Amino acid sequence: MHIVRCLYERFCALIFPPSVHERTLARTETLMPDIASVVTPSGVRVTTCARYRAGSTAHAAVLTLKDRQDTKAVALLAALLGDVLLEMYADAHLWSAQEVLLIPIPLSRARERERGFNQVRVVCNALPDALAARVRTDVLVRTRHTRPQKLLTRRERMANVRTAFALANADALEGAYVFLIDDVITTGATLDSAVRTLEAAGARVSAIALTRA
Repeated sequence: MHIVRCLYERFCALIFPPSVHERTLARTETLMPDIASVVTPSGVRVTTCARYRAGSTAHAAVLTLKDRQDTKAVALLAALLGDVLLEMYADAHLWSAQEVLLIPIPLSRARERERGFNQVRVVCNALPDALAARVRTDVLVRTRHTRPQKLLTRRERMANVRTAFALANADALEGAYVFLIDDVITTGATLDSAVRTLEAAGARVSAIALTRA
């Protein structure tokens, strides 16, 4: 059986050769944190875990994650996010005095059907058990389908996601501290809109992006 499996894998590799990004990830054991803060147009401070730079392992991981929910990419990004969360936010008083929620930025129903999954949710669910148990996907929802942000100007991005989010479970935010998590931040318009929605319900929010453009 082992020989048959090896032959099958070689056959698949010939027919479907790995992409440049997959080859990059195959050589990668861990994503090194490159932590920096980014401030959005409305003044929200976002903690970013790494740079989304062409040719970097973080760039390869995010693209491969979005393209095919690659398990290696998921594991690398979850480890990176987990390290940053634990290092920056493992304050004993914060974690014990308030209910901590991890909320991945939701996709619209149309976008999630098209992709087949929410890439940020997949990464959050792969966090260590103590963190993954705090992931909530029933609190924040995307109310409408928006155009891809990467195709828009800065002003268009702000308008594109304005009022794009709503609360599906406001009660869960009572007395909660929320870590709102996205994959890539460029202008920060998406996080701006989502943070405003959560804060309007009384939640304290820290925004985190896996990578920054």
